[in-house]
Amino acid sequence: MIQIENLDFSYAETEFRLRIPELSIDQGEKVAIAGPSGIGKTTLLRLLAGILVANQGRVQVAGHDLSHLNDSARRRFRISKIGFVFQDFELVEYLNVRENILLPFMINTSQRLDSAKRHAADELASSLGLADKLNRPIHQLSRGEQQRVAVCRALLPGPRILLADEPTGGLDVANGDRVIEILTQNADQTGASLICVTHDLGVLDRFDRAIQFTAFLAEAPSSGAN
Repeated sequence: MIQIENLDFSYAETEFRLRIPELSIDQGEKVAIAGPSGIGKTTLLRLLAGILVANQGRVQVAGHDLSHLNDSARRRFRISKIGFVFQDFELVEYLNVRENILLPFMINTSQRLDSAKRHAADELASSLGLADKLNRPIHQLSRGEQQRVAVCRALLPGPRILLADEPTGGLDVANGDRVIEILTQNADQTGASLICVTHDLGVLDRFDRAIQFTAFLAEAPSSGAN
């Protein structure tokens, strides 16, 4: 499902450098990625989603070699294959909660938005304690509530790959546990691969494998990139 070989990535005009000699993640595998801040965990997720492109090496995801795709092809790949829970949420301020959850169907014409999907969106929201907030604008939500909206949006299309960047950040223990439970259950039910960046060592036993990210680095970055 995911195969990385000899990856080398750096941000222009910074000293940050990420090197991963080899990494494989199987279809349906649930993997937690842990490690100190600023070492490249978020960068790895963005490389897997095709948001960033490696300077050298191969990043193959779901049969696509992302380094060989242009911008529009990577965007189509991302819309059709990836569910991404961003650390900064990336919600649309002028849409309400329900509309934000349904957003993947508004931008992806290959997936039909029907009554079943609308019902599934409401059920997801309810499972994360958002049932009474579906018509609220995003700015009226707490940070933790916005995080849960982002989780619903990532899960609704049924992606083959779930990428979650600190999905429990800003949540209390009960809501954080519920988010991890829903992410892992969804992966089990759909056969999706789940790659989750986390600082919460208490959730590592929910995953098939935990990777200490420092083990992959040939040199540590000195910038503030994640």
